[in-house]
Amino acid sequence: MSNTDDNDHNNGLALGHHDANEKVTVDIIEETELSKLKSSCAVCKRLLQFALNVVKRQADTQLYKRDGGAQDPDPGDREIGTAEEVLSDDAPCGGAHKAFFNTFRRFGDSSSRRRLVGFTANNYFGRASLSYSFYEDEDERVWASVLDDAVVTVRGEGARQGLSIRRRMDGEYIDFGVVKQWRAYCEENHGMECSAATLQLVTPLAWLIDTQRHCLVPAPPGAAYIALSYVWGQTEILRTTSDNLAAHQVDGTIGGSTKTIPQTIRDAIGLVPLLGERYLWVDSLCIVQDDAESLDSHISQMAAIFENAVLVIVAGDGTDAEYGLRGIPNVSKPRALWPVLQLTDSIGIARRQTQRINSTTWGSRGWTVQEALFARRTLYFVGGSVRWSCRSTMYYEDVDAPLDADHGWPLLELGWSTRDIVLSLSSLNLAYPDLRKFFDLISVYACRKLTYDEDVFRAVASTLAVLRQPFPSGFVHGLPVSFLETSLLWRASVPPGLRRRKPSSNPALPQDLIPPSWTWAGWNGHLFLFFLSSEHYIKYPHTQSGNHYYAPYQAIPHLKWHTRTSKTADPIPIPSQNEWYAFKTQYMGKETGLPRGWTFHRESPETMQKFRAKRKDLCDQTGYIDPDCPVSYEAHPVDYFYTHETIPEIKFWHPIPLSGSTMNSTWPAAARDELEKEHVHGRYLCAKTHTARLWLSQPRHVPGRFGMDPVWLRPGASIVGMFSSRLHVETVLRDGEGREVGELSVDMEEDFRRVVQLAGEGDGDVVGSKMGLPCDIVALSRGFDFPEPVAVEDEVYTFYNVLWVVWEDGIAYRKGVGRVKRDVWEGMEKKVVDLVLG
Repeated sequence: MSNTDDNDHNNGLALGHHDANEKVTVDIIEETELSKLKSSCAVCKRLLQFALNVVKRQADTQLYKRDGGAQDPDPGDREIGTAEEVLSDDAPCGGAHKAFFNTFRRFGDSSSRRRLVGFTANNYFGRASLSYSFYEDEDERVWASVLDDAVVTVRGEGARQGLSIRRRMDGEYIDFGVVKQWRAYCEENHGMECSAATLQLVTPLAWLIDTQRHCLVPAPPGAAYIALSYVWGQTEILRTTSDNLAAHQVDGTIGGSTKTIPQTIRDAIGLVPLLGERYLWVDSLCIVQDDAESLDSHISQMAAIFENAVLVIVAGDGTDAEYGLRGIPNVSKPRALWPVLQLTDSIGIARRQTQRINSTTWGSRGWTVQEALFARRTLYFVGGSVRWSCRSTMYYEDVDAPLDADHGWPLLELGWSTRDIVLSLSSLNLAYPDLRKFFDLISVYACRKLTYDEDVFRAVASTLAVLRQPFPSGFVHGLPVSFLETSLLWRASVPPGLRRRKPSSNPALPQDLIPPSWTWAGWNGHLFLFFLSSEHYIKYPHTQSGNHYYAPYQAIPHLKWHTRTSKTADPIPIPSQNEWYAFKTQYMGKETGLPRGWTFHRESPETMQKFRAKRKDLCDQTGYIDPDCPVSYEAHPVDYFYTHETIPEIKFWHPIPLSGSTMNSTWPAAARDELEKEHVHGRYLCAKTHTARLWLSQPRHVPGRFGMDPVWLRPGASIVGMFSSRLHVETVLRDGEGREVGELSVDMEEDFRRVVQLAGEGDGDVVGSKMGLPCDIVALSRGFDFPEPVAVEDEVYTFYNVLWVVWEDGIAYRKGVGRVKRDVWEGMEKKVVDLVLG
């Protein structure tokens, strides 16, 4: 690819002669421009009509400041053509549009069971995208899937900026003048949101790379530095050790021409001066790797290291540190961009350079989460282009939009979902505990990979240290102590299920570093946590902070937990466990005698009528209320709320533990000081509870129940008529007579497949008229589904939250989590057990 603007005809899929001097203005007359289409191709004509609509819509600046809940009144959807039309080799354009669509590749897998139907273009809120529709398997329903975002190229000095207007880009090298504009605009206009670092380095940085002298230097006090976030991969990495530390301080030993340094680090050293800075921080070179004290010090404050950097460079392309940062002029190898389908001399359409971060090797690694999470300003090299992310906005190299426009979504994503989730230090709600945001973050960590599974807590340690602020009682193996029994209810997303983390063969790592089975940290894979919302203590958070509504999954604690370092060791208390419920019990409904900083308020009648009507409609439509619940929503209006002086804009159903207002804040000072030290928990979680034998089986099929077509459920899942009607389950629990008495989500896919196999082959125990897999169930807590919390005196429970466990030498290991109906559990034969979860 030549080093020219990629709008040039030799970089695109041109349909005709290119006239670079032609001026295009926003008052393009569609008929005139269509006449310039030098082909009679119907598909290309529809693409051009769509492109013209996109250009015209860029004049509406309200598109740049969209309301998250608003609907686009004119999305401009357009049918582009059937699969036969679009992928034909005999089109009048000579196959230009086929070559363009083939760059997406997603629909071209010959092994796919999808049967293509056609292609559509969308212009939702001014953001262009292309989609395809298909049949799958024997299902006759037509499904739709987004191929990718698209961007329109417009030539001429009068071309308008817009969210779907492509910037003039060099096909091989990045214009870092654009990057400097992004940074300057952020520094001048985004204020403290992006400029202020909230975390301080407890231990000052020891070393930085001086990109002028090309060597390690002692970090000058207060020096501005850029940090590099990258993956090591399988390539050989030069590391600073006690033996070579002196040599690395010699001028010229660490530079862009040092062959022993991986290409990504060499390119970063060359990039730093182009960005107007001198110093670079890279973990492999700036930490003395064989100095245990230095290593632990840096790992424990990794969040602060990346937040205090003036900029973080993310090497998102490639699979290891040898790939480099492509496209830096006079520094690195050239990059490659998607080609442009040039529809006329003036108008073209191209695929966005929007490779998702979670689809990269960098986006799959556990160590990189906190590096991006805490960065104030980040420059991503991904998908052959660069993009800017700060705490206020995002900018893309291939989008030529105003700097004050709403450019798009944050970059930390759930690994299994196309939905991006807002994850940055400013969005984690450090002023108060937000379980929704906490579990969003945990979902990202859980599905990331680690070279050594023993590193799981080291990779998240700095993040959990920061989260001690909103969760002042701390964590027990990654679970918030104040919400312990609720947090034990995390679920696997099945399929694909989870992988149990295992000790590596590295003899230098202790074998007891693998987290236990009862915490999310003991597993690797995708979690299903949306039901663990903050709605059971935050009033209407979907209206306060933009969250979608999830019915509160209310776990009512009834066990007293402790930990042990071994099965027979002395119990270690867990102070402040389930403290949120203690606050609810003591303070909900009270107007006086509240913890420091809390105030009781009455809700206005107008607000009560508005929100309860909306909530009732939602419950009626979706069945959020457990059908066995004897409590009437209408009979228990909670017409009050609480606020705290530090966050007066947030309404709470009742006071909750905050820094300085926990139950322990009334203790003597010496006891408080001792409690605030890092509490060392044992690996075994213990309590006295009940256990019983039930059987796992497949759920009965309920076609069309609750107005939901079962075809929308993932394979193997169905709906059961118990608990809330929105519950999708993979397996059900049956009693000895074959009755469905509960549901259970298995943690590992092989266990789920085993249940399916037993049901199909007739292996396993006969339970009534059904086959089932025998399983030992232990009770964790009580619970009920209800739209809003009620005061403890009015509280009821309709089921027990349970774990499926397997016993080995008196220790129980988690295999799944679920619920059993209250009347069944309380009426069946059970045994009291001293539960030791390993």
